Amino acid sequence: MPLKFITLLLQLFALLGMALGQGPTMYYRLTNSFGPPTLALNVANVTSGELQMAPVGDIAGQYWYLVPVTESPTKFRLQTVFLGSDRSLDVVMDDVGKEHIVLAPTSRSDGQIWSLYKVTPAEAQFKLTNELTGPTKFLEVTEQVHSS
Repeated sequence: MPLKFITLLLQLFALLGMALGQGPTMYYRLTNSFGPPTLALNVANVTSGELQMAPVGDIAGQYWYLVPVTESPTKFRLQTVFLGSDRSLDVVMDDVGKEHIVLAPTSRSDGQIWSLYKVTPAEAQFKLTNELTGPTKFLEVTEQVHSS
């Protein structure tokens, strides 16, 4: 998926019925502030890690949680309920140097280390940046699915 570096919204969702404190209890849905609110970032292909903007639904691939990075507790990995801790949101470069987002095997990659910046004090909207692309590029996803 191409990065266009503008605001991505995090909409807070508390999933009820979590197993007695096992794992995260707060999940987020990633939506684009410039797209329809009826689309959310979703797992498109488990094998390749492809992502897509898909109609909002009660889908485990649309529920994201933030995992603090041990070395830097103000930075996070983004992982889905569907794929768990084995895969994290990552920025990767293709053969021509174009940036794409995928769910990649969790590693120490700079593309998997995310920071959140609140857009407005009154709303639950955040901009996302990562260590690979730097603090001046913000994540945006489009309706296209990146094909590897």
